[in-house]
Amino acid sequence: MSTVETKEATVRLWTADPCGPDVTAEPGTAACIEQLLAGRRAYCPWLDQALDYRSAAGLEVLDVGCGQGIDLVQYALAGARPTGVDLTPRHVELAQQHTQALSLTATIVQGDAELLPFPDRSFDRVASNGVLHHTPDMPAALREVRRIARDTFTPNVM
Repeated sequence: MSTVETKEATVRLWTADPCGPDVTAEPGTAACIEQLLAGRRAYCPWLDQALDYRSAAGLEVLDVGCGQGIDLVQYALAGARPTGVDLTPRHVELAQQHTQALSLTATIVQGDAELLPFPDRSFDRVASNGVLHHTPDMPAALREVRRIARDTFTPNVM
């Protein structure tokens, strides 16, 4: 399977079944993101500490492969200025709806981890949870992460 075919298959998969814990609430609502947050905490309670949301207050944070916005919401609640990028348009739409449903500010764009749509040295912190290992060209994605990270870069890849 070519890189293009792999990425197209990924978009189809996550469009049909957005990544995250199972929820009963209507996608894109405050109830949905609250269920997603609760499901994440129940599934992996250590992740809040590992991604260190609290220390991101005031930082420009990029979430590579932001999915439905679980980490974006956590960073915004902690006082960061979060940006999310995701390959899947449906994830981008849901992340936007979820942050808006909680009256949070975040920038969310469609893009590819292997060619991030941001200028050099744009972010203080880059996080990625369960995404980069799915990237067909992980070295390219890691080069992009380094390119958009400021000198004060705090690596935070899960």
